[in-house]
Amino acid sequence: MASQGGDREIQEPDLVITMTGKHVPPADGYVPYKCKSLPHVFEHDVWVQEIENKPGNPRVVHHCNMAYIAPGKTNWLEADFVTGQAPGRSADDAGEEPRFSHP
Repeated sequence: MASQGGDREIQEPDLVITMTGKHVPPADGYVPYKCKSLPHVFEHDVWVQEIENKPGNPRVVHHCNMAYIAPGKTNWLEADFVTGQAPGRSADDAGEEPRFSHP
């Protein structure tokens, strides 16, 4: 897909959420799976049309999954998968069908 702005694959976003903190992977070896929370809470229902994960350094990020976890929940096994980024995969277009909803 052609870039829509800068190095984006999606249209100009209404909202950009940036992960807090920094993860510095080792130069080599195994890196255990990491779960991080994004510093944003949607206070009302929103319609998401496009999502793009943008690693700070794509040379060291093999993949990134994004999930929704309801307020008050702490177990990542209860999260709903939203989208993912991996080598060779382009940004997701949510289309007309919502991937998840919450009460």
